[in-house]
Amino acid sequence: AVDADGNPITDKEVAKRDRYSKIYQIGNMTLLNSSLNTSLRNYEFDRKIKGEGRKKGIKDYADLGITRFDILTPYESGDKIWNEKKISDRTESLATDIIKIW
Repeated sequence: AVDADGNPITDKEVAKRDRYSKIYQIGNMTLLNSSLNTSLRNYEFDRKIKGEGRKKGIKDYADLGITRFDILTPYESGDKIWNEKKISDRTESLATDIIKIW
């Protein structure tokens, strides 16, 4: 693989760039108040869901059905993984739903 300037890049760098690109995809988004979003931003998935100490997590504030259905229900059923594939799959599903609605 090569970067935009034609310079070779390692597989590790390709994976890092792919992971970074997923951060802002709609499949990785859920509506949270800004202070909760800021406090959870860099936590691993399990900590984002459960919270930590006095800081509550997504499970305590997820009022939207879509967040409960897409994220919390699978988590509570034992699916504790949130990765690039899950983000891509959710992005595709949400895009399909958006197109159907409009």
